[in-house]
Amino acid sequence: MVAVTSWRVFWVPPDRLRGGLRPSVLEGWDALVVRETAVGVRAGDPIFLSPDFRVDPLLGLYGQSPKFRNYEPETKRNYATDIALLLTHLWARGKSWVETVLRDLEDYEDWRRFAPENPSQIGGSKWDRELAAFLGLFKWADRAGWVATNPVTMRQVVTARGEVVKVPDARAKNARSANVHWLTPRTWRLWVDVGLRGHGRDGVPELGWVGRLEDRNVAFVRLLVSVCPERERELVVGQLPITVLCER
Repeated sequence: MVAVTSWRVFWVPPDRLRGGLRPSVLEGWDALVVRETAVGVRAGDPIFLSPDFRVDPLLGLYGQSPKFRNYEPETKRNYATDIALLLTHLWARGKSWVETVLRDLEDYEDWRRFAPENPSQIGGSKWDRELAAFLGLFKWADRAGWVATNPVTMRQVVTARGEVVKVPDARAKNARSANVHWLTPRTWRLWVDVGLRGHGRDGVPELGWVGRLEDRNVAFVRLLVSVCPERERELVVGQLPITVLCER
């Protein structure tokens, strides 16, 4: 058996799928939806699972908070992934996330952005997104009394409009804003599912969807991405959604 060393995130499925568990396989789980509803769990909430296969109840409460639930679906997934990476980093050092202090975040930033031994260093923009995820979590935990202090320290800055706002001290100085030339793997899969396979934003095929050429279109796009030069890929893929929408 392979040892699990990282935190993982699972998601409560859409309401129309939550009752699809098979009681014969998972005995006693037939009333799971009722029990989840009784404690405030909703479709789309995250479940954080530690490397020793324990669900963190406090992180579950954060996932149920109005702040987190009001994020866009992709922001939820991005932030949950970023938080899970931090949890894994802390776990390897024998620390719980509620024990996090400023030095822990500084060490984590150094590993993520600058450590020569890290083969997957990230840029300033990605770090700022992770920092925003941490700020949301620790601000909530600080207000709820789950942490002694918020480890994400803040400072005041003056915006271009002359407004005074607070921003994290650790914000990257070399971050580029809103200059996207590519899709993340998750967003790419979402584009394929929604644009070519008739899925809704919840990842489930829409009722009444008849994808006569679905398999062909998906196979063509995947082949295109794997073999075509970047410029040709942009030209052809950019035209696909129009064709697909017409087929609908």
